[in-house]
Amino acid sequence: MNKRKLRKDDFHDNEIALDLSEKNQDSLNLIPQEIEEIRKNVLALTYEESLKELDLLISDLQDENLPITNLQNSYSKAKIYLEHCESLLDTLEQEIIQLEPENLTSTIFKE
Repeated sequence: MNKRKLRKDDFHDNEIALDLSEKNQDSLNLIPQEIEEIRKNVLALTYEESLKELDLLISDLQDENLPITNLQNSYSKAKIYLEHCESLLDTLEQEIIQLEPENLTSTIFKE
């Protein structure tokens, strides 16, 4: 069985827009209610959980026997998971940037 070689970075190739704004939702095979339900569920996930789901979806996308409808849905879901992962990383990065050395203290835990 031949598999398409995809990486997480492939979602950035060819200038694919990752934002799922209203103008881009027309291209998704999922109906808007399904998209919103998926987004709602994804927002509750941690980075690690989202990344795990994204990895599973990428594995599905690599299967050449995947029906085109499932391919489109898996791709759309993968974009949502990737967007969530990137958002969590961006938030963490901003929190780290805002840390100032004088605000950092060390705490010694005693048992």
